[in-house]
Amino acid sequence: MIVVTGPTGNTGKIVVEGLKSRGIPFRAMVRSDARAKELQAKGVSTVYGDFERPDSLRAALAGADSAYLVCTPDGRLVTCERNFIEAARAAGVRRIVLCGAHSAAHDSGSPNLRMHAEIEDLAKRSGLTYTIIRPHGFMQTFFWFTAPMIMEKGIMAYPAGDGPIPLIDLRDAGAAMLKALTEPGFENRSFSLTGPEALTAAQMAAILSKALGRPIQYVDAPEEAMEAAMRQAGVPDEPRDHVLWCFREQRAHRLNYVSEDHKAFGLVLHTYAQFAADVAAGKTGNATSDFSH
Repeated sequence: MIVVTGPTGNTGKIVVEGLKSRGIPFRAMVRSDARAKELQAKGVSTVYGDFERPDSLRAALAGADSAYLVCTPDGRLVTCERNFIEAARAAGVRRIVLCGAHSAAHDSGSPNLRMHAEIEDLAKRSGLTYTIIRPHGFMQTFFWFTAPMIMEKGIMAYPAGDGPIPLIDLRDAGAAMLKALTEPGFENRSFSLTGPEALTAAQMAAILSKALGRPIQYVDAPEEAMEAAMRQAGVPDEPRDHVLWCFREQRAHRLNYVSEDHKAFGLVLHTYAQFAADVAAGKTGNATSDFSH
């Protein structure tokens, strides 16, 4: 039995779909009745659990062997995921797969990445068998967040300068999470996942232009404009600050790298050109625009 958190979120949705298609027993942990009904209508078994109520977590995890842990990266991140890890240990869970964040480190300039580093330490000290997977930013999230402007005005606007970034297709990240949950060989290991290439925003715009059959222009927007757009969209302070920090890193050409860790999962990664072609065909797999996993 596997307990899946974030079952309607970016990676959680892929994990749920994969477990369901394979007939592997699992429960989707939810807090709201609306989410429970949404999942139950699709034939998914649900269980109530609230990250800020440890008693509910112990009940949700009762009888489970494994768990997939992902949580909204706001200011409660460490508390919520600590509660879950401790509840999993108390409930007798043996294995946990943690969706982390690429470049998590205690000395990071991003508070978000410092929080993720703290959580990784908690998982490693918990006594549970763990797998930590750290995906980079998702192609889907970055596209859909500005999709209205791209589609209506042919403009892709980011404060990214001419720096490259190795975005990963959400579908590849989700596939890695699913493999770690269901196959051996990933125990007590950490993996950092990027896409297969680091591209500038201008290069992405050119690729989208070709796929969509119309001009898409990259505009190097002010950071203030991106911050205002995220505020309007309701992105919490911590993930909003993290995204802006990432754009500053990108502008400074400090994200110009790719990882080979996907090879451990036997994955053939989607290129941005494949993603763009799927956008044009309407089959990319959607993603929320709250920059959560």
